[in-house]
Amino acid sequence: MAGGKTIKGITVEIGGDTTKLGKALDGVTRTSRNLQGELKQVNNLLKLDPGNTDLLAQKQKILADSIEATKDKLDILREAQSQIEQQYAAGTIDRGAYLDFQRELVNTEQRLDDLKEKQKEFGSVAKQVMQERVWRENVGGGAKPAACNGCCYGLCGIERQGHG
Repeated sequence: MAGGKTIKGITVEIGGDTTKLGKALDGVTRTSRNLQGELKQVNNLLKLDPGNTDLLAQKQKILADSIEATKDKLDILREAQSQIEQQYAAGTIDRGAYLDFQRELVNTEQRLDDLKEKQKEFGSVAKQVMQERVWRENVGGGAKPAACNGCCYGLCGIERQGHG
């Protein structure tokens, strides 16, 4: 559900500015949509090359960015929630708009939980693949390398050089 399409006619004050809720959500909705497209592309490429560390690192970063964008959207919705409840009680907005808002709030909470679970599941798999590849490339499968070069966004589990 995109905020601008499902939440119409609701005006709230967010961060001191009075604005339409749909407009307030436009930026985070656009960011989330773009990240979903990127994630889909990376997932398709990972089907062809599941051990590609660059793609694994990209997926981890996209998941983290998606979680942040969804948290931002949820913060906006929660900030607006009490105002919307007051407007509904006062009859300023109709039942349909109120229910649209409630569905958007629940959907965003569920999406955040889903993204966190995906990140958790993916993180353990990616970390294992990353560790195996780093050890194989740097030491030929022997001992752990001395330091991470940062290419994997810390997925390898090895201390990064300069971060004691």
